[in-house]
Amino acid sequence: MDINLNRLLNPNNLSSDDEVFLKDLQGNVINSHRKNFAQHLFLRFTGDTASTRKFLREQSELLRDSSTYSQLKKDVGEIFRSVLLSASGYKALGINNNLMPSDQAFRDGLKARGPILLKDPEPTTWAEPKFNQDLHALVILAHDDNDKLGDFVKVFLASLPASVEIAHKEKGQVKFRDNKRIEHFGFVDGISTPAFVQRDGHAKDTVEGPRAWPAPFGLAVALTPCPGGNDEGYGSYLVFRKLEQNVKEFFKMQKELSIELSNQNPDEEYAAALVVGRFRDGTPLAAQAAPSYKGADLNNFNYVEDPEGSRCPVAAHIRKMNPRGAPGFGDRKEALKTEATRSIIRRSITYDDRKPAANVEGQLQEHPETGVGVLFMCYQSSIVNQFEVLQGSWANDSWHPPGAKEVGSDPISAQGKRTPPKWPTSWGSSHKRAFDFKSCINMLGGEYFFAPSISFFQKLPEL
Repeated sequence: MDINLNRLLNPNNLSSDDEVFLKDLQGNVINSHRKNFAQHLFLRFTGDTASTRKFLREQSELLRDSSTYSQLKKDVGEIFRSVLLSASGYKALGINNNLMPSDQAFRDGLKARGPILLKDPEPTTWAEPKFNQDLHALVILAHDDNDKLGDFVKVFLASLPASVEIAHKEKGQVKFRDNKRIEHFGFVDGISTPAFVQRDGHAKDTVEGPRAWPAPFGLAVALTPCPGGNDEGYGSYLVFRKLEQNVKEFFKMQKELSIELSNQNPDEEYAAALVVGRFRDGTPLAAQAAPSYKGADLNNFNYVEDPEGSRCPVAAHIRKMNPRGAPGFGDRKEALKTEATRSIIRRSITYDDRKPAANVEGQLQEHPETGVGVLFMCYQSSIVNQFEVLQGSWANDSWHPPGAKEVGSDPISAQGKRTPPKWPTSWGSSHKRAFDFKSCINMLGGEYFFAPSISFFQKLPEL
């Protein structure tokens, strides 16, 4: 079966081949599971390989495929389940090297590559030491009812054979404000992640389409053939990183930046928008000078009229990660094509590990320094060419996006030594001031995984 990955899916016009392909593809890749609570269970394979393979074969009957999610429907009341393997997991299962996904970053693992290519902390210093061991599998269980999710987790853990042990667990819960997903710094999240299901307004045959963004994303940025599965079987690489957010430091830095820009009339919300590239309600700074969620099309903008960053700093987080046609990549059409190949499919969820303190009547600190953050997860067809480029080259490199001037490091996600950006003193002003917005993110640990096709797990006992 030959599946065309250079397209969007049309849920109203799926071929029989499409339906077979989607039923073999695990959920949460081309469309999010959209559950409010999730538990991420990290497993180690410690015993009889045949028993472990049999257990994973049994799990294949319970996995959520992509046939429902391609229809943009939410399966209310249902448990979501996905199983992913690390490179060390493939090895622990005794799977032949030629049946292991080929991406070199996946094969090497995050612990080996992170400190060198991404400027991550050394794994021996990770604040979550359980990540500093061979984690063979990741099981994602998610539900809209946290109590029911807890019950499902108990049943799952009770089903583990003696050859499989639970090594670590991370709980996530969607954080909302005004019915919109936000992260702990208070910004609406997940606005411009790639879409793979055709909706009204998406272009069919052009790069940019009728709107400035999003350009149409083909399935090829998310999927890659899955060795060992059926011919129509595809999988996707997942990056998992636990990122702690120092909320207190972020608000301190936004205040200091606002004073640096205008001692007489500091505007903290404007300062925070400069850092991210959007106001907290999602309004893009490139489009307007004040937040107005109802009046702004959150993705219908680019930086063509703001090449020097007088509206939105060139080093702002969303501009670093998505330049929307940076001139250094060639003409605009070619730039958009180049950038599209680096896209990742974000499926992150916030976490809050804190426990209410008895000495403050059970109230949690509004701006915590530790204990909260994001369980960063992203899918892609190549970790080498997508996530590692975004983090290692784009976020960390003070000369990205390519152009004639050094713009500074990404103030949100850059790791290692950082170069302070220059910030416009007011919206549209050519007058700028350098200011070192100190890092408010701490990488606690993580790993690279692969989400195999469902048919891979069905065939696993015989592989």
